[in-house]
Order: sequence, then C-alpha cells, then structure tokens
Amino acid sequence: MVHRKSTTLQLAASLLCGLATAAFAQQLPGPPPFPVAQPPQTAPNPSTPTLKVKAKLTVEDVTVTDAKDKPVHGLMQPDFTVKEDGKVQTIKNFGEYGATAEQAPPQLPPGIYSNRQAAAPSAVNILLFDDVTTGLESVMYERLQAIKYLSTIPPGSQVAILHLTNGLRIVQGFTSDQNVLRAGIDSVRPDLVAGASLEPREPGDPPPPQIVKCAVQNRTSDLTTSALAAVAGFVSGIKGRKNLIWFTGGISWLTDYGLFSHVGCVRDYSSQLHNDYNLLNAAQVAIYPVSLSEAPPNTSMWDIADATGGVAYSGRTWLDVALKEAITNGTNYYSLSYVPPLSKYDGKYHTIDVKVDRPGLQLHYREGYTALDAVQPQPDAKNSGKPAAQPVSAIEQSASQFHAAMKYGPDGNDLTFDVHVQPSAAASKPGESSPQTLRESLNPKLKGQPLTRYDLEYSIPAGEITLPASGPSGTQTASAQFAVAVFSADGELLNAAGRTVVFPVKQDQAAQFMNQPSRMSVQVDLPPGKVVVRVGLFDVASQRWGTLEIPDAAAPK
Repeated sequence: MVHRKSTTLQLAASLLCGLATAAFAQQLPGPPPFPVAQPPQTAPNPSTPTLKVKAKLTVEDVTVTDAKDKPVHGLMQPDFTVKEDGKVQTIKNFGEYGATAEQAPPQLPPGIYSNRQAAAPSAVNILLFDDVTTGLESVMYERLQAIKYLSTIPPGSQVAILHLTNGLRIVQGFTSDQNVLRAGIDSVRPDLVAGASLEPREPGDPPPPQIVKCAVQNRTSDLTTSALAAVAGFVSGIKGRKNLIWFTGGISWLTDYGLFSHVGCVRDYSSQLHNDYNLLNAAQVAIYPVSLSEAPPNTSMWDIADATGGVAYSGRTWLDVALKEAITNGTNYYSLSYVPPLSKYDGKYHTIDVKVDRPGLQLHYREGYTALDAVQPQPDAKNSGKPAAQPVSAIEQSASQFHAAMKYGPDGNDLTFDVHVQPSAAASKPGESSPQTLRESLNPKLKGQPLTRYDLEYSIPAGEITLPASGPSGTQTASAQFAVAVFSADGELLNAAGRTVVFPVKQDQAAQFMNQPSRMSVQVDLPPGKVVVRVGLFDVASQRWGTLEIPDAAAPK
C-alpha cells in the first residue's frame, strides 16, 4: 500500500463533477475527474434483455460477541431477524466476514499486476487523533497506547491514521506495515486549534462571557461535523466495513450536562450530524469513540456509536481494551441487507432492530437512520429554501466514489482486471492529447524534468464490461473509464491520465463481446525515481469499479 502523508482532506473527499464543498486547506487536488459517459437514452428493443437496476438496499453490519466479548462465528442467515419500524424485513444478502492473515499475491510475469484477490477483504481500520475535542496531554497518551497496541492487531490488518486539528489531514494512508504505522503515529504532534478552546486564565479572573463560550463551541462543532463527513468521503470508494477508532471527548452540545448546553448562541448542528450519519452509514463506517476520561462515556459518544453501529469507551485503563475490542470485533462481523419499505425519503427517523435466535449473545449495529437523501441537496437557508444545487444521478455518484478510490485505500476488486506496465516506444509529450491519453494533468513542478512515457495495457476478463440493452438501431453501447494517477512517496499528485472509451456492439456481435476478454491501453508520463502508480477501471452501465496500486514503480533516472 502507498504511504501517503500530510495530505489535507476535502469535505466529502473532493467528489466528482462539482460535488466537493469547501476544503479545510487547499493542496494539490486528486486525479482530475473524467467526463461521465451517460448511457444512450433510447427505447429498449423488446427482443433483447433489459438491464435492470436493483432497488437501493439498506446494508446493516452486525458484530456478534459472546459473554466474554469474543466474536461469534458460524451464524447463518436464518439465525437473524431484521425489523424496520417494528416490521420484519426480508434479508436479500448475507455474509460473514472475519480477520484473515494477509495472503501472498499471485505469482505473475514481470511487469504484470492484478487486483484479483483470493478472498474478500476484511474490514479496514482508521485511527483518528483529535485535537479539537480532547486536551493536548490526552493526544500524547493516546499516541503512546496506540503504538503499544499495534503489535497485537491481526496480521494483514489495513490501518490508516488521521489527525484533526485546524483541518483533517491524512497522517498515513492504509497499510499493514507496522513499522510504517508506528512512524505515522509517532509523527502526530498535538496542536492548538484556533478558536476551539478557551484561552488560559489567571486564578481569580471572572469566567469568560457566554458569547465567548458559544463561539468556542460553534467552532468545535463546525470542525467536528465537517471532519466526520470528510472521513465518509475518504473511504467511500473502499468496499466493506470500516472501523473508525476516534479518540475524542465527544460533542458537548449533544450531552445533557456540561459547560456548553444547547442554549442561546450555540448553534444547532443536528441536521449536519444526521447528514454525517447518513454519509458514514452509506460508506459502512462504524465509529468507536474512545475517551481518556474516567467518567462513563458521555451521551454524545454513545449517540454517535449507536448511530453507526460502534461502541463507546472511556478511561485510561480501558484504552488498550478499547483498541483491542474495536479492531478485533469490528473486523469480525456479519453483513446483511434488505430493501427498505420506504418509497421516498420522508426526513423521519426509522428504527432498525436485529435479533439472533441464540441466547446469551451481544449485538452491536446501527439502530436506525433518518431518511434524508445524501445525494439530493438539502434546502439552502440563505436561498429562500431552494436547493443549493441540482440532484446528482446514481451514475455520477458512483463515479464520484470511483474518483475518491483512485486516491486512497486498499485495492478494490468489485471489477477485476490485469495491467501490463512497460516503457513506451513513444517519446514523452506531457499534456499531449492522443487516442491513448485523452487527458493528462502534469504537476507544474515537473515542467522541464526528463520524463518517461509508459504503456499501461489493461486486460479485462470476459463479462466484466456490462453491455446494456440495444436501442432501435440494434446497436448496444458499453462504456468504461480507464484512469491512472501517479503520486510521489509522500502523497503529492505528480500526474494523472485517463480515457473514457465507448464500445458500440452490433446485436449479432453481443455474444462474442460478452464471452471474450477486452484490452485497452493508456499512456502516462513518469518522472525519474520511485513513484506510486494507482490505476482504476469504472464500468458505467453497472456502476462497478476496480482499483490497483502498483508497488515500487520507478522510471529510469
């Protein structure tokens, strides 16, 4: 995995086609978005099958433990009952996932790489160190305990490290290399967050006025709710469950007690938080809030954990236990899905209840959701209640997630392919538009440096590219996006290239197209020295994608 450091996250992970909102701090963007090829809007031919779009599923991840808090394995779908608003739902998909040792990649000829994996990936884990809601001493202690615990995580566990200060940044991208993770945690240095804490006062001074307290709390809530949305965007392109171990004191305006109760000049962030929950649940993120306070977890910590299917912990003596339970139990889980009974988003809260037909077991899962459309923009209060933007199509949303996946995360194999990488016979021509490189974006700092052009030839198994139904002309049109992103060792984007390819297939050629592999080539210019090359493929019709990171890539010096 790539070891990207000190990369600033944008809210909702700089989504494609203008979906990104305000950034915490501007740095070089990720790979440029490629145009979304929309399927042709033609009437279906009744003589050919129609591509059916499945109804949106509600995915519910459930951790099951015994009386000793050990993960329980071997349960089957009939053991589970799911209810929404008290009504039993039919489980459409069911699967059990558990921690497995990292498997050696398949042996391939030199220069050929593949994202085909022998087994489905287990959950990934994120450590979030938070200077906004915790004190500086707490961050230092949390860092030491996290380093201590790394040696006990299951082999092959993928972990990323985030740090929330005046913005949310990636300290370390996903990796299973414990030495790299230790170095990343050790590099976390607590920082004073502007406007998010009260200034130190002399003994005997009067307490700060309420307006100052409110300003501090509003700043804290702004940073925190924005960070949670950014975390969802960060992992939106990664399949499966993600466990967020969040070192925090909680969000004080959510509690029933404390210095900042929700009164007066403290703004109400409930709608932002509910939207965060929807984004996190859509990205399958379970939050495990961890506090060093010896008091029980406050109300907000439990609310956040319950809303996402995690567990809250508190106390210094609990920290090592919290890390162990959060990562171990969060990596062993059951995933089930059902079609929600709602025909539309109604803005109301709907309860979810999961039971297992066995005594003595403990279940943790999200206990409900607010039916808000995370894709449909909410009314803008500054614009007379009118939506701030146009709604986004399902294809554009999937393409946005693909774009996010091109920047970070483990290899994705929902759509599989191999890629052959070799120096090209063609000379480097940065920025050139050609059939092989329709769009290339070179970092300005590389201007004038010697570059080497490489050919990346994709080999796609038969059936991976979806062929929609034909139109009146009898021609079926498939389309796919091929993307390449090149990063430096510290995560700076150096170059990006891609192609959007359309496959027009006549009706009498459809069977041949679906039963033979496809090949396509993309060219990209690499600078001298070691770089990280990430490649991806997005099938427009099925809205599936795959990504692959090429290790130890290097161009001649």
